[in-house]
Amino acid sequence: MNLRCAPALGGAALLAFGIAGCAQLLSDWSIGGDAGAIEGSAGSGSASSGANASQSGNGSGGGSGSSGSGAEAGTGSGTGAGSDGGGLVCDGGQAICNGACVDEQSEPGNCGYCSHDCQGGTCQSGTCQPFALATGQGDVSPIAVSATDVYWGDYSAGTVMRMGLDGGAPVILVQGLNRGGYLAVDSTSVYFEDLNGGGEYMKAPLSGGTAVVLASGQGNPGPMAVDATSVYWAVDTGSGPVMKVALDGGTPVTLATGQNSPGVGLALDSAYIYWTAEGGGTVVKVPLDGGTTVTLASGQASPSGLAVDSQNVYFANYGSAPNFTDGTVMMVPLDGGTPVLLSTGRHGPFYMLVDSANLYWTEQLGGNVMWLALDGGASGPLASGQSRPQGIAADSKSIYWTDTGGGTVMKVAKP
Repeated sequence: MNLRCAPALGGAALLAFGIAGCAQLLSDWSIGGDAGAIEGSAGSGSASSGANASQSGNGSGGGSGSSGSGAEAGTGSGTGAGSDGGGLVCDGGQAICNGACVDEQSEPGNCGYCSHDCQGGTCQSGTCQPFALATGQGDVSPIAVSATDVYWGDYSAGTVMRMGLDGGAPVILVQGLNRGGYLAVDSTSVYFEDLNGGGEYMKAPLSGGTAVVLASGQGNPGPMAVDATSVYWAVDTGSGPVMKVALDGGTPVTLATGQNSPGVGLALDSAYIYWTAEGGGTVVKVPLDGGTTVTLASGQASPSGLAVDSQNVYFANYGSAPNFTDGTVMMVPLDGGTPVLLSTGRHGPFYMLVDSANLYWTEQLGGNVMWLALDGGASGPLASGQSRPQGIAADSKSIYWTDTGGGTVMKVAKP
């Protein structure tokens, strides 16, 4: 319904009648400064906040936050022509947001719903579009973010790179590596791997400087993560030890052995380290200080990416050769149980992270970056047509990933 109250005929009597009738109609519809749009459903949306994006391709649950939903006295959002109850009337196709008429189909600051910012991208049909932060970067795969910057490794160039979260010129932090592998960051350092020295784990200051070897002789380095005291990693071999070392180095500690190619997924919470063992088809955890390993899921089809929150472990099954079109995304409680299928028909799901509202993953063979609401609601691609998306990271507002086939570092606003 499009309410534009005005007298239909001239004359003082008719004017008075028109005004009184309009006021009564407004009262009947309970507008009176309480609804932000007369016609159409009020817009709603959530802006979930950050995953623990200190890991390359893995994220554990982070903080939470939401952008308001509904339309209240000109501060919410609605669809179609509407009024804020204070005199503002919007044309059809516009919504009222923060006291102004906006086009939620095309405005980057109000894309899809009120105050949903595309973080540097464009807005098309109410959806924020992905865009490249860096191009021409070679064989990029791992990625991590800090409060101000995004970091990635370039396998072919043997470098660790840094760029501001909003773009700019890429900066070489470390070079001369024999494959710049998995990454993690904390508030002071970037941690990375190198095939030199028989398989090394190293760190360097976030601002650049001399790299320090934390552990050497680790074979084929695999996924890694960091907390306040230690660096953790899995060695991507058949024996698959899971290890840790203090942030300043020292003697590495073995947390688990015989894990059969734990080559992709690894994540932490405050008590355990979790990983996928691709060769064994298992999802496993062990206390951060070591102890008895616990198998949370078995019989999986090449499990790859993994993420954890306060209740569940999420993991991807890469799928079956030769086409790998039967990949799945799964969930299992932190203490184990029957795995729950979240998504099927995935084409090579690879790295994964989770925040308080959504699960995100890259599909290496399908060329997609996907999201799925944890409450069972909406899901779909954040980006499609990527060449070979791999590592994934997040801050409170955006998702970042590397596209190996295109040699790019990409960004898109969270849904």
